[in-house]
Amino acid sequence: IVTPGAGGGGRRVTPNVPFGSDPFGSLPAGQSAYVKQTVDRKTVYAGQQITYTFAFLQCEQLFGEVQYSPADTPGFVAEELPNPPNSTETIGGRTYSVQRRMKALFATSPGKHIIGQASVAVTMDPMLGSEDLVADPVGVQVLPLPTAGRPAKFSGAVGSFAVRLRVDRQAVRAGETLNCVVE
Repeated sequence: IVTPGAGGGGRRVTPNVPFGSDPFGSLPAGQSAYVKQTVDRKTVYAGQQITYTFAFLQCEQLFGEVQYSPADTPGFVAEELPNPPNSTETIGGRTYSVQRRMKALFATSPGKHIIGQASVAVTMDPMLGSEDLVADPVGVQVLPLPTAGRPAKFSGAVGSFAVRLRVDRQAVRAGETLNCVVE
């Protein structure tokens, strides 16, 4: 049911999962480094926030820098979230150092949307050089907003909105500039 909102300007962008939770389960046996991407929900309504997490886990020393390549997120508006501090987790009897990157994603239209592959390039063995660790794509089913209970003048946006225009002066001569701020 869609009902008129009570106000509260702007969209709330917050992580929906605790930083310390382990959404990754067990890792393949004997693997010393691993990447995975997850979302906190796989079925949402258009415009509803999804919290996306990319994690890089390692249990051996790295040589050089980790080069992160983010996933493509077509069909979503993405906003960076603060990355949680690096942590350690014990999975399958092995202790991993964990780096996470997080985004708030907002689907722009209904349908099946795919979050593309994300990866890191790392050097685990300097003799072998850099290798790419690639996380599998993630599918998200986006539902249209319900039609039952919609306000009569509903146009697709959910929330309370206001637009304000300010100029730095009220009169200008031809050819002069003025500053205009739209909020």
